[in-house]
Amino acid sequence: MQNNSQTTLSHVRQRLIQHPGRGGCGVGAVADLSGRPSADLIDMALKGLCTLEHRGGSIQDTGDGAGLLIATDAAFFSKFIAPGRNLPEGHHLAVGVFFFPLWAKSNLPWWQHDIDAILRKHGLMPLGWRHVPTDDSILGQLARESRPDVWQLLMGEGMVSHESGDSRRARKA
Repeated sequence: MQNNSQTTLSHVRQRLIQHPGRGGCGVGAVADLSGRPSADLIDMALKGLCTLEHRGGSIQDTGDGAGLLIATDAAFFSKFIAPGRNLPEGHHLAVGVFFFPLWAKSNLPWWQHDIDAILRKHGLMPLGWRHVPTDDSILGQLARESRPDVWQLLMGEGMVSHESGDSRRARKA
């Protein structure tokens, strides 16, 4: 008798045989070459995402996620900057995404403190954390059981300027 993971793998293999080319991930890009933001661009990107059925949960009601990468709205994120911290005028705001295990909620303050310390060690300026609201009602059972707790880290340049080419320190940290 097969266990659930063997059954799932068998199901996935069968779908890939029936629909070759559906197993790989990819990236799509839609942009205005002049750099203008546009609701039409968002509409085109969302239509593109809708064509990626494996992202939406076609395997046992569980997909592997999808999203849009858009410009950072400093005005939106400003309300999540911790008291006593600020983003200096003209500085860039970076937003990092962290996926913490749900079972470890009591450890979050320590993890966030450690991450902030690592960033400061690399000359970066942690500004605050934002808990990302999620809607679990649309998740399949497998996704619901394994979903992470999603947080965003707001980070300023600190002593690293974008123009100096040292921004790779942010990626390294």
